Amino acid sequence: MGGSIALLLVLIFLLYKSMRRGQEARRKAEENEATLSSIFDGISDAIICAAPDGKIINANRGSEALFGYTLDELISSDADRLYKQAADASSYQDLQYSEDSHNAAIYETDYRRANGSSFRGETLATVIADPQGNLWVIYGLSGISPNEKIPRKTAAGGQCV
Repeated sequence: MGGSIALLLVLIFLLYKSMRRGQEARRKAEENEATLSSIFDGISDAIICAAPDGKIINANRGSEALFGYTLDELISSDADRLYKQAADASSYQDLQYSEDSHNAAIYETDYRRANGSSFRGETLATVIADPQGNLWVIYGLSGISPNEKIPRKTAAGGQCV
């Protein structure tokens, strides 16, 4: 009987330690999520996360500023609405939506704002898989002027496609 009580106490202690570790891990995960969310919303360039079919899943505040749409208008809409010409969107799909592609693509194209005006933008696009295996296309966009074009390409370490 004494061995059973000792075994029960050990099991209770191990359960308690496991629960504490779980609580600590959950707290740390919440802190990390808050930090990443703050960084995501604090970036001034537009960051847009889309499904391979072009449906926007998430966007940051920089997207609101650059395109003039609210986050509610952007999320769940089609990313094609952001391109000046529909052909511009389709010309980059093969490049961006390759499931085997883990390399970022850098390209320039014309984008359209909510008010109908357009601007030339530089885009860095890459495909990632979330923990469930779903593919996401991550776009980092910024408006560029002709004076910024050369230094930005060099800083990105690549050529525009």
